[in-house]
Formats: sequence, C-alpha cells, structure tokens
Amino acid sequence: MDLQALRQLQALIPGPEGFWLALTQLGAGPLYFLYALGRAFLRGDRSLGLFLALGWALVSGLKAWVNEPRPFALDPSVADPRAVAGALSPSFPSGHAALAALFAFRLARRGPAWGYLLAAAWTLLVGLSRVRLGVHYPADVLAGWVLGGLLALLPAGPWLRRLALFAWPAGLWVPALAAPLGLALGFALLPEGGLPPTRALAGLLLALLLLAVLFALHAPAALALAMAPAAAGWAVRWRR
Repeated sequence: MDLQALRQLQALIPGPEGFWLALTQLGAGPLYFLYALGRAFLRGDRSLGLFLALGWALVSGLKAWVNEPRPFALDPSVADPRAVAGALSPSFPSGHAALAALFAFRLARRGPAWGYLLAAAWTLLVGLSRVRLGVHYPADVLAGWVLGGLLALLPAGPWLRRLALFAWPAGLWVPALAAPLGLALGFALLPEGGLPPTRALAGLLLALLLLAVLFALHAPAALALAMAPAAAGWAVRWRR
C-alpha cells in the first residue's frame, strides 16, 4: 500500500480524467457478460461466460480473503469521486484488470494474430484507468492482469461446466461468491446449440427483462443471475 508510488504513476498517465472514467466504466464487466450471453445464444458457446463468471468468483474470493482497503480510504485526494462511487469492494486484486485480460485474450485466441495486440492494448488501458482514477494500487492491477491472463490460457472443456454446477453452493456460505457463482450456474444451465440471429436477440432481450424484473422485486443477485440466462435460453428454444 504505497500511496507515493501511486501518485508518481498517476502523474505519468496522460489524458483527462473523463477519458479514463469512460474507459473504466466500459471495462466494468456487464458488457463482457452481455457479449458472452449473446455468444451463448447465437453460437451455443457457453465457455466465455463460464470463464468470466468463474474468474469473477475467484477475484471476489481473493478480495474477501486479502481485504485490502482502497487507496482513497487512506487518502481521499488520490481518487476521482466519480470512480469512488463504484469501488465498494476491497482493493486486491483489481477485478477490472482481471476481467479485461480474461475477456480480451480469450477472444484473441479465436482470431488472427493481430488480435493479441488489441487484447493487450485493451487490457493495458483498463488497468491504467484504475490507477489513474486512484481506486487501485499498481500492485492490484498487476495481480489482476496476471490472474486474468492465466485464466485466459486454460482450455475450455466439459470440466468448466461441471465446475460451475458443483461450485455454486459455496455462495451459500461465502456471500462474496454468491453473485458470480450464481451467474456461472446460469451459464451452465443454458441448453446446448446455437440459434438463428432473431431468436438469439430475443433470448438476450428476454434475459435482460427477467433480470430487470427480478432486481425490481429485490430478488437476491445470485438467484437473478442464475435464473435469467437459463430461463431465457430454454424459453427461446421451446418448439425450435
């Protein structure tokens, strides 16, 4: 927890804070999961969503275990107040950095070699945004990059779905794991097989609607994140 090193690195990162705030909001995670859900409906590929959800669970577990305070808890002047509002969890490791690396490099594995350059650029920028805004120490971001990068290297396979199916009860005992493991369960319960684009879009919209209704009814996040994808997936495949 070196505030001096944080300030020195912040001074080296150019650009207005508005740019970095927009970047950090884009890299927060929901857009990754929406893309992964759309991919699951359209192509029948659940692996990206499962990796993201289980990566989120691992980050959440490490945060709860290490329980490091954020930099602004020691010195509020280092952080942008607009970014502080969304930084309620412990500091180590950076979830933004981990999910950015995991998402970008898993996608890069499926495309041409230059995709790795885009993945590295996105991962770097999202991580730097967390430092520039003062909501993470450099070590938090570095740990997130390493964690996400290592997860991106793992091969997909039946083990991934089995892990999601058997790991979800851990959320009953560890509150920090409830939402990510619930989402992993939702992806694991999706039916196999892709859909035509119109049905895939309908499934995505239905999942978002179910999420909105469940959250409006104050359903637990783990229940909402498990039910919405799975229910929408089976609904749009009915009488296919």
